[in-house]
Amino acid sequence: MEINQFYQINWVRRIFLAWLITMPFGAAIGAFSIGFMTIYPNLVLTCFLFIVVSPTIVKWNKILLSFFLLLGVWVIISAISPSFSKAAFDSHWKFDFRSLIMQFFYAGIIFGVYYRIGAAVFRKVLLQGIAFFLVVLIASGIFEFYSGIHLSGNFTDKLLDQTIVNNNFYSPVFIYDNPNDYLLYLIGLMALFLGLNKVERWKSVAFLLLAFVFAFTASSRIGLILCLLLLSIQFLFIAKAHLKKKQFKKFGFVTAGMASVFLIFLIQPVFIGPKYVKGEETTKGDYMAYPAPVFDGMSSSEIRKNLFLNGLDFVRESPIAGIGPGQFRHRHKTGSVKYDTGTVVGPHNYLVEVI
Repeated sequence: MEINQFYQINWVRRIFLAWLITMPFGAAIGAFSIGFMTIYPNLVLTCFLFIVVSPTIVKWNKILLSFFLLLGVWVIISAISPSFSKAAFDSHWKFDFRSLIMQFFYAGIIFGVYYRIGAAVFRKVLLQGIAFFLVVLIASGIFEFYSGIHLSGNFTDKLLDQTIVNNNFYSPVFIYDNPNDYLLYLIGLMALFLGLNKVERWKSVAFLLLAFVFAFTASSRIGLILCLLLLSIQFLFIAKAHLKKKQFKKFGFVTAGMASVFLIFLIQPVFIGPKYVKGEETTKGDYMAYPAPVFDGMSSSEIRKNLFLNGLDFVRESPIAGIGPGQFRHRHKTGSVKYDTGTVVGPHNYLVEVI
């Protein structure tokens, strides 16, 4: 490798690592407004890194290039769609359009850096960035879970309206102002880290059990399902490894011990501690933990179902071009939908949002 090429790879690697390290904080650190937009470190690095690695596009394979161009076309259509549709250039359009632009930039950076610094260096730096991201999320999660202290936002404003301290008061949110968003980052990064890195299976189980606890405090069904799915996969690998080594006795003791703990808590009456009492639901003196209702009285399952049904109505209305960026939120915000979703206006379903 030539010296100049080595230095080029080295400084791109450092910028890429800085980009990954600043990503968890978004606009929460070092941000300032210039009127029509907010500037923050990760945004500056995003723009700079995108420009630096964009020349590598000529080296991309056809699949990556096609995907990237599709995102670009999506951005262009979204930019002009309010001009010839019912959509408007309002705050909802701005929110979706900004997300599409960042999605386009992020894809370009990931693909471009990969081809600029090579697969081996890319994987190493990516793992470093993911590890840092996980440390930030786990440290914040443990602190918030233990103390009940959160950064102020819409989430904490809603907590003030509740008369009973429930598990949501201790669910981690970090800067994302929503426990489900926090869990999405945490579980997704854990899965990515465990998939790219050779971590001992039992260590990965410990990571996932921590995520399971956080998902429980957030009453996140999808978080619990994902954790259980990933835990099941890890246990299958552990079982396969032990059986291959014919360590039947060791694996049998571990399995029997964990199954016994699960069964004892399943069949015996339990007392849910004060951190997790959601109300006065009691049965013969036994406190029972129920999924916390959303703040407007509707269950999260009802809301997600209604969001999905409204999304299907939008697809029927405009099956090819869609209803335009921001229109999903705008119509729910103004009540121009068939099915009630309370105060929730986001799609909560990526496929429906894309369509």
